[in-house]
Amino acid sequence: MHLWIVIVIGGVVLAALMSGIPLRATRAVIHAANAGARAGAAGAIKPHSWAMTVRCCLRPRGLPAATTMAVMCLLIAGCRSADDAAGVASVPSGTPGAMVPAVDIHEWFAAYYAYAKADLQAHPERYLPVIFNAVDAGADAERLLADGQLARVEAIDHRVGFLALGGALDDSELTMAVYLPAHGTPRLLVSSSICVDGCDQHVEVFTREASGQLALLPGHGMLPTFAPEEFLRPGVAMPLQFQGVTPLVDYRPQADGRGLVASAWFGDEAEDAVRQSQETANGVTRPLELHWDAANGVFARP
Repeated sequence: MHLWIVIVIGGVVLAALMSGIPLRATRAVIHAANAGARAGAAGAIKPHSWAMTVRCCLRPRGLPAATTMAVMCLLIAGCRSADDAAGVASVPSGTPGAMVPAVDIHEWFAAYYAYAKADLQAHPERYLPVIFNAVDAGADAERLLADGQLARVEAIDHRVGFLALGGALDDSELTMAVYLPAHGTPRLLVSSSICVDGCDQHVEVFTREASGQLALLPGHGMLPTFAPEEFLRPGVAMPLQFQGVTPLVDYRPQADGRGLVASAWFGDEAEDAVRQSQETANGVTRPLELHWDAANGVFARP
């Protein structure tokens, strides 16, 4: 971020030398640049507003138009290059805004882990063995992600705020992603699943308070419900073994941050029976992709 401050100051000095602006007048621009650096770190000022600020401060006094444009191009290019270096990323389609600060998914995971440790005794059914094992080992969030004996990290992407990890000694899978609504605070969706003797699937949505702690949103209304037949592949009739069964639905964040994948599980007995009568149960059912609708803050049906 210091790079574009240097470029801004250099451009102001260049303009001052060429147009006769007293150098003491550039102090206001320098002060604004330093204040903007602090505010920009919190995501309060966007790059284009910097161009507007500098342009107002560089109102030319006899400076040729071509020179003014050249200086402005230099400043804007410097701001964009510095923003890239500071971790500002392009947002995938379906999220609001053209540019937002990259999501530190480590911080979100640390907040989730702290929430889980405080809630573990009251609601043990919400958490996977990988969380229990880490707590028993006295591990903090950083160690949990780094210690291959506690968990296997499958993917971390700060560009879209995505993390996926599994238990080192079991089939548990924890997947989380941050979704940005057009209005309101970011939402963290956490999907937990473990399939040993049957599948146990759980999904929760959190928001983050000013203190940095997570708050559970039980009535978030972000996820649609599905009728069992919606998971059947086109042209496939409902198998007799699935009739009358209400499937469990696993909502798992997509790695690209654009939405979720919803998968149905009709139970071991029913799916085993279908496998015996069909080639595979996968030939009967299909996952459904849900796209993040930032304007309404919900996941939309395909």
